[in-house]
Order: sequence, then structure tokens, then C-alpha cells
Amino acid sequence: MRALLFLCLISFAYATIHNDPMPRPSMERFKQESNEKVKRHSNYLHSYDTDRKIVYLTFDDGPDKEVTPGFLTLLKQEGVLANFFFLGENIVRYPEVVRHVHASGHRVLSHAYHHQLLTKLDTKTMMKEQIVRTQKIIEAQTGGVSYPMMRPPYGAMTDEQITAMKKAGFEVVIWSIDTFDWMSQQTPLGIADEVKKYLHPGAIILMHSGASNKKSLKGLSYVIRTIRDAGYDFGLLGDVPPARQEQQGETE
Repeated sequence: MRALLFLCLISFAYATIHNDPMPRPSMERFKQESNEKVKRHSNYLHSYDTDRKIVYLTFDDGPDKEVTPGFLTLLKQEGVLANFFFLGENIVRYPEVVRHVHASGHRVLSHAYHHQLLTKLDTKTMMKEQIVRTQKIIEAQTGGVSYPMMRPPYGAMTDEQITAMKKAGFEVVIWSIDTFDWMSQQTPLGIADEVKKYLHPGAIILMHSGASNKKSLKGLSYVIRTIRDAGYDFGLLGDVPPARQEQQGETE
């Protein structure tokens, strides 16, 4: 195991030094792993089980003073509401942006305080310094409004941590569609292509709205068009759509 980890680190370093593209993660494998966690944890969410043609746009890593306001302008023009998973440390830096997001009707949610692997923290420290701390910071900018939903950086949490989140009343929200807008070789059109490829009812779509995500902003208009062309609406996390209907004949 240590040898394998060492080889992975060497490969990553080589790719970074030589500016080679990193291999794209497998969505199929990610879905399989997420489905296994759903079976173990009732508070682990990667999509809604529904037949209704509705999706949930989510944006990680903000706020900032340029990209996040750009998202707000475009979303307002398109008449779309979305879900922002903000880092606590960035909320402290740009509180006025957070207030603007909340006043515009979007969901303001937690992406922990620092963008670090929570799996490296013990559960008690994680809950105190990353979860509870960020929730209080959000409430300070939204007039006390907050939602018990949180997305861990890198989508990574241990089973013990997910269980602790459940005891504290939190839902852990991942995603079922990764646009890969965080990859250097991804393009704005490529972002929309990922949505088109994996689009499904109840999908939670991962994008980013941090300071380094100008490409994501350029891709958002294509994403919205792709979703609407397929006849889908946009939803806010926590507003649960109707459950998947029974197959005809099963209730007869």
C-alpha cells in the first residue's frame, strides 16, 4: 500500500513539473463508491431519487470578489436559482458577496472552513473547527438562516465522520455529475458536454465559483442551455422533489 501511494505521488509530481494532464477520474467508479456509502449512511446524498426532470446546480470554493458575482449576474439574467458551497475562510474575506447570494434567493451552504482533507482530522476536531465554526459564520451573514447540509472538500469523509454529521443533524452532499471544470485541460464547452452526457432526474451537478474558476463562469451559460434544451428545471437543495413513481401495475 505504501509503495502504491509513493508511486501515485511520484506520478502526480511528474505531471505537475512537466505540465502533463492528470488522468480524468472515472464517474462510473465514483458512482459505485457513492452508492455504497448511500447504503451505509441515510444522510449521504449524491442525487435525489425522482422521475421529475429537475437538477441542482452547485458551486464550490467561493466566494470571491470577481467570479462569484459573475455567476450571480448570469444566474439572474437566466432566472436560475443555485446552491453555493462556500468556504468559511472565504466568507470571512468577502461577507458582502455572501449577503448578495443570500438576498438573491440562492442557497448558502458550507464547504467547511478550510479546503483541506477532512479525513486527516479526527472527528471531534472536524466538527468543531470545520463544521460548527463555518455554520455560525454563514448564519452571521444570512440573518440566522442556515441549512444542515455540507459538502466536504474533495468529497472526502470517513464513515465515522459521516455518522458524526448525522448525529449533529447534517446531510453530507456530494454530486452525481462532475463537470471537471477544475481540470486545467477542460473547456467551457467540455463542461456542458459532461452535463449532457450524464444528465438525469434529480442530478446534483458539481461546478466551482472560486477565484480561479473563470473558465467555469464561461461554461455556465452552456450548461444552463444544455439543461433547458433537455426540458429540465433547476432546484434548491433541501426542496425535495416528488419521489420516483411506482411502475404502472405495481399498485393495481
